[in-house]
Amino acid sequence: MEHELNGILFESVQCGIIVMDAETNIVLNINDVACKILHLDKSIIGSECHKMLCNSEECEFKKNDNHKVDEQEVCFMTKIQKRKWLLRTANKIYSNGKIYIVESFTDITDQKMKQEQYTDLVKYAPAGIYELDLKTYKYITFNQLVLEYTGYTEEEFREIGIFGVFTEESKELFFDRMRRLQEGETLSTEVEYEIITKNKKRFWILLNIRFIYNGDKIPTKAFCIVTNITERKCAESKLIFEKERAQMYLDMAFDIFVALDLDGNINLINKTGCDILGSTEEKLLGLNWFDNFVPEHDRIGARIEFQETIKGLNGSNIRLWTNFIYTTKGEKLLVRWRNKVVQDKHGRVIGTFSTGNDITNEYTEEKTLNKLWDETQLQLKEINPNIAFRRRSKQDRNNQLDIAVDLIVNGGTNLK
Repeated sequence: MEHELNGILFESVQCGIIVMDAETNIVLNINDVACKILHLDKSIIGSECHKMLCNSEECEFKKNDNHKVDEQEVCFMTKIQKRKWLLRTANKIYSNGKIYIVESFTDITDQKMKQEQYTDLVKYAPAGIYELDLKTYKYITFNQLVLEYTGYTEEEFREIGIFGVFTEESKELFFDRMRRLQEGETLSTEVEYEIITKNKKRFWILLNIRFIYNGDKIPTKAFCIVTNITERKCAESKLIFEKERAQMYLDMAFDIFVALDLDGNINLINKTGCDILGSTEEKLLGLNWFDNFVPEHDRIGARIEFQETIKGLNGSNIRLWTNFIYTTKGEKLLVRWRNKVVQDKHGRVIGTFSTGNDITNEYTEEKTLNKLWDETQLQLKEINPNIAFRRRSKQDRNNQLDIAVDLIVNGGTNLK
């Protein structure tokens, strides 16, 4: 009965089992699961084990002084030339004065194939990939591209951890994120860090991160995909520099610089414009130019000019226009404008850019000069009805006024 029970157990277990003579390595028994895994049949009984499993003329088990093998991974080719991976365990047992080897194994081929596929995917990925231990801040796994980025060997990179590659600013950002993560905050899965290579060069990386948590919902690892964004960061820095320099030029200008979108809303204005309008950039941005700063009697004409500029009528790149505006303090100013359309990279019109020269004082002087001219003409006609000056340029009128004043003061005695 006991012998039958042992036989049932031998055939019913879900792992392969082989029983061998420890002296001769002759297979004494093999169960059906082992036959299926190894693509064998019961005819293997009576053969030496190394001819079908060990792949070696010298038994590996005999070389083991501990008389056992614990979870050893074995790869071999079956008789039908199919590669198999086994997780193998073997022990020596004593029964009736004889020594036997009992070997059990499970098929881990699918698991190993997936692992190899994953390894190849990581190894040949077009981006750096690494796994970070959040307790030690050491790198667990990483691919070749990460080493190429940093210039370290595999042993060096595994040892230095983040402390050897992050700049001080990046370390501060990293530990701030770790603190917030430990406090339960949900972090962005993307973050930019500046790192230092082995030869002291600096470049920027973008990390796409997935955190791995334990059963207590504590983050223990970070799986990261690394992209080199140094060129992009350099381009951004250059763009920021150019923007700041352009803003400096705008702020240093004595004219108003203002950009409007297609609805006439302000999306850029320089310091001179803010000072003249009597407000700040923060308050002015987004306001409709025509509704807030153009007097009602000039509003229709100004809007028509704006629309004609956008449509490119009259075939002119620069359009001239003069109109009154109101400041936020209610002061009325006359401004001479030079208007030009703004286009995006596809050539589509997205608004206008205008420079405005405050000519209020000039306009006031012109009105005063015209008034003085009219008064002088009346006085001249009283002195001599046959004398009259034609209206010419402002400079000519100034010269003529000087002559007229002399005539008036001297009673016309110098008149020729």
